Amino acid sequence: MRTLPPDPLGRRSLLGMLSAAAVLPLAAPLAGAMPAPRRRLLVLVELQGGNDGLNTVVPIGQPAYHALRPTIALAPDSLLKLNAETGLHPALAPLLPTWDAGEAAIVQGVGYPGPNRSHFRSIEIWDGAATDGRFEEGWVAGLLRRHPPAAAATAEGVVLGRPYLGPLSGRGRRIAVMDGVEAFAERSGAPGESSGGTGNPALAHILDTRAEAAETAARVARDLRRVRGDATLAARLDRFPADPFGRQCREVALLLAAGSDIPVIKTSIGSFDTHVRQAPTHERLLAQLAGGLGELRRFAREDGSWSEVLVLTYSEFGRRAAENRAAGTDHGAAAPHFVLGGRVRGGLIGHSPDLERLEDGDVRATTDFRRLLATVAKRWWPAPAGAATHDEWAPLGIL
Repeated sequence: MRTLPPDPLGRRSLLGMLSAAAVLPLAAPLAGAMPAPRRRLLVLVELQGGNDGLNTVVPIGQPAYHALRPTIALAPDSLLKLNAETGLHPALAPLLPTWDAGEAAIVQGVGYPGPNRSHFRSIEIWDGAATDGRFEEGWVAGLLRRHPPAAAATAEGVVLGRPYLGPLSGRGRRIAVMDGVEAFAERSGAPGESSGGTGNPALAHILDTRAEAAETAARVARDLRRVRGDATLAARLDRFPADPFGRQCREVALLLAAGSDIPVIKTSIGSFDTHVRQAPTHERLLAQLAGGLGELRRFAREDGSWSEVLVLTYSEFGRRAAENRAAGTDHGAAAPHFVLGGRVRGGLIGHSPDLERLEDGDVRATTDFRRLLATVAKRWWPAPAGAATHDEWAPLGIL
C-alpha cells in the first residue's frame, strides 16, 4: 500500500493549466475480426447528490467514528479491510479484485477551500474546476476545445444516465446524450436538414443541432455494424447488472467493443443525498456502483482494453461527519474518490480524515480536487513534447 502526503490548497482555476494538455483521439479496441486502434477512454462517474465518504471508506481505527455515528456507523467486522486503520463498505466487494490487482487508487480527503454545501453551486465548482466566478465551461470541454479529437471521431463525448453534461458542457462540442447506444444509433435515419440560408438564428441552431445529432448517430450505427451478430459479445454484455448504473456500464462496454472513437464517457448514479435512513439507500447505490464497474473491468480485460480505460468518480461534496436525527447525513465537504484502470498505480493516497480535527463539523480537505483533475489532464492526456505547463497543481502519483 502506498500513501502520499496531502497537497496545499489554492484558489486558482485549473483551466489555465489545461490549455497545455493535449487530448488524444480516444476509443477502445474492437472485439471480433476487425481490430481497431487502441485509444484511451476516460469514464467519469458522477456520484450524484453527495456521497457519504465516511461510510464508503471507513476510518475504523478512530473511536470518534462510532461516537459521531451511533446508529449508522458500520460494524468493524462487516468491513472489507484494506489495512488496520481503513475498511471499505461491504457492498463494494466487487471492487476488491481491482484493489488486489493494484489497479484501484483511493484518493482521500478530496475537496476545496471554503466548501459550498449547495448541490447546484458545488457541482458547478467541480465541473468547471474553479472555485471562483461563474460556471461557463466544463474542464473536459476546455480540453476538447483546445485539442479536439480527429474530425472522423465518432463523437467528442458521450453522456449516459442523467442527461447533464457537467464537465463536458461547452459551446460547439459534439457531445451525444444517450439513453442507450442502439436506440441512439437508430436516429441515423432521421432527417439531418442543415440551417442553410435561414435568417432565423434560433431556427438555424435547432436545425444544425438536429443535423449534428443525425450525423453522430450515423457514426455510432457504423461502429455497431462491426459487431452486429456477434453472439459471444451479446453473451458478455448480458452479464452486466440490470440496475440503472449496470446498464450504463453495459453501454460503455458496447462502445468499447465497437471500436468507437470517443475520448470521454460520462455516467452517473444516485441520488446519494441521504438525509433520511441513509443505510439501505447507501448500501444499494454502492452495490450498484461496484457491480457495474467490476463487470466493466472484467469485460475490458477480456478484450485487452483495460489498460486504455481510466475510471474516475466524483461528487459535489461528502456528508457531515456526524449523523443527523433522521439516521442520515447532511451536506458536508471533503470525501474520498476512486480511480480505476489498467494503468493505475493503486493504493490509499493521502491521509485518512482526522475526526478529532473537524472543520465546522466537516471532514477537512487535504487533497484539492483540482490536483486530481490535473492528474487526468497531465498523465492520462499528456502534454505534447516541449509544451509549457504553467500550473500549481502537481499530479498525484497514480498514473
